[in-house]
Amino acid sequence: MQRDSVGLSRAPEGDSELFANNIMTLLQSVAGSSLRDIDRLITELQMVRELLQKQGARVQRDIAEYAHLSQSSMQSTKIIAEGLARWKKGGDGLYAAPH
Repeated sequence: MQRDSVGLSRAPEGDSELFANNIMTLLQSVAGSSLRDIDRLITELQMVRELLQKQGARVQRDIAEYAHLSQSSMQSTKIIAEGLARWKKGGDGLYAAPH
């Protein structure tokens, strides 16, 4: 019985090398797959970053354009209101509205 337990605890030298090679191959496969996944994620994140930067720049341009249009609209409204006030008072030779 003692011979059986000694035989089980010792693997032949060739089996140990085969086992070690299989483990190394498995680890390299897993590591290679993980590195490819990481590289793919980095590429995707860079693409998303570029898209967000472009969209951010577009939003900034849209806001600047809106602000300019808003300011122009306010100036135009002020000019029209002042012109109507003068017209109502009869100034600048304009026809005065009847009361």
